[in-house]
Amino acid sequence: GVSHTRYTRIVLPELFARATQHVLVAGYSFDHGEDVFAPLHDVMARRGVTCDLFIDVEQLLLRLRQAARTQSLDWSALSAPLTPLRDPVARGRATAALFFRLMWPFGEPRPAVYFDPRTAERFSEVSLHAKCVVIDHELTLITSANFTSRGQTRNIEAGVTIEDRGFASSLERQWRNLVEAGVVERA
Repeated sequence: GVSHTRYTRIVLPELFARATQHVLVAGYSFDHGEDVFAPLHDVMARRGVTCDLFIDVEQLLLRLRQAARTQSLDWSALSAPLTPLRDPVARGRATAALFFRLMWPFGEPRPAVYFDPRTAERFSEVSLHAKCVVIDHELTLITSANFTSRGQTRNIEAGVTIEDRGFASSLERQWRNLVEAGVVERA
């Protein structure tokens, strides 16, 4: 049969470019932040679009370590503030700060970052494994692809875009419910 396939690295910037109000991004793994997030930052800066970004802390820390290595930065020095942090909320917030340093080189405006504190616990069995984007409360991307170079360009992944305000609102409500219930914290 006929199949309509496109790389996520093409779809994602197109979705971000359509945003005029708000973007929600939830992802398990991110790398090459400058490439992935440049179109998002552009609409945030030019149009005043707001963004909520939901992350998995431990997975992000692995990717931040790789980013530091790629940028020839001393990971030991960068991650030193994390070492004494036993409180998962403090650890998640410190990780978000590193995200802005290593994967969001644009400065302001910045997304509001949210995380499940259980993902900030070392050796946690909990993951924020969802991969979705909601644009302006009506256009949704649900995908198996991580927001990584490999997930965007090399893996065989599956995803679907759905243009339906009811569906998008329902998905966004799921994330707001997690915040309101205290399951997810703001960094």
